[in-house]
Amino acid sequence: MDEELPTSQALTCKLKLLLDKEQVVAVRRTALAYRNALNHASAVAFANGKMSQGMKLQTLVYQDLRERYGLLSQMACNAPRQVAAAYKTLWERAKSNAAHKAKGWTKRRYKGLDKAPKFTALTVNLNHKRDWSLGKNQTVSISTLNGRIRCRYEGWNRHLDWLEHTADRGITLGAAKLWQDPVSKAWYLLVSVDKALVEKPMDRITTVKGVDLNRRNIAVESNTRGQCRFYHGGHQRHLAEHAASTRSALQAKGTRGAKAVLRKLAEETGAARKTAERGYGALCE
Repeated sequence: MDEELPTSQALTCKLKLLLDKEQVVAVRRTALAYRNALNHASAVAFANGKMSQGMKLQTLVYQDLRERYGLLSQMACNAPRQVAAAYKTLWERAKSNAAHKAKGWTKRRYKGLDKAPKFTALTVNLNHKRDWSLGKNQTVSISTLNGRIRCRYEGWNRHLDWLEHTADRGITLGAAKLWQDPVSKAWYLLVSVDKALVEKPMDRITTVKGVDLNRRNIAVESNTRGQCRFYHGGHQRHLAEHAASTRSALQAKGTRGAKAVLRKLAEETGAARKTAERGYGALCE
């Protein structure tokens, strides 16, 4: 049986929203209400046997999310589904921990289900064409508790080109997530897209190239002919080791200020790593 190549690739486009003061207030109010709704749904799920069934949880909390937190109908559906997915992940980790304990691989008990998970990030899950949609001249329309807002956005040039010519580039838009960067306080829209891949018959493919992203060598490129190319990451590795040393010292300190610096350090190192991986990934295309 011949193996079939994938016909599409799932990607995320990160768009920075250019909001005015009134729009920032509207977006923040919506995100705070959504976060409160997530924590309320999490408490209800915990009280009902740590529920991981999205539809059952939605039935229990939908009316409260609409009346108490003022969420729009689609947001009141998305919140319990997100909470149920979080509980499902916790249950999978608990089962994995039980299996490891039975095999003698660990003696630690998984504590992730000892209390209801708390959501702290300012995010809102949005559905395409219901809660958000693209407009002309590089604009996007987003639903908030204060009504619909329209603003401009900016991002990576390749992503902007995809969103500007979705039909020509084989792009299918999906759900999006409204997110605030905890360091810069800027608001972003993370758009899920499916990009159609060019179909090629298997008998016409002569070379397969793989790219592995890791730490010591940021990228390792190889093909079926045994040829390899290494993209060394000495500078990035030095930064990562320095960040790890700083992280250990801050964790040992354990003060409120140290925790704030830890969060900022995690954001900076993560952004630096993603930037380096994107650059080397582009070289390997």
